[in-house]
Amino acid sequence: MSRLDRERLVTEGVDPALALAQFTRWVREVGGDAQPAMCGYPASYDWTFLYWYLIRFTGASPFGHSGCLDMKTLYARRPDCRCRR
Repeated sequence: MSRLDRERLVTEGVDPALALAQFTRWVREVGGDAQPAMCGYPASYDWTFLYWYLIRFTGASPFGHSGCLDMKTLYARRPDCRCRR
């Protein structure tokens, strides 16, 4: 739970188009020349939510159409992860 107050966000929050444009700019700045990937848990929910909002409010996604990775998968790919043994 985020504990964000919806009423406060409605009155003081940034417009979604502006917020997502700023987010996209930040992702591109941090990623530099690399292709960024979104990592979430569960990725199927987080990715669908984020991708829809990016397309709706900016028309594009800095992650492309499939640049997501599930947090559990990322953890399982660690060389020292005992879950693969």
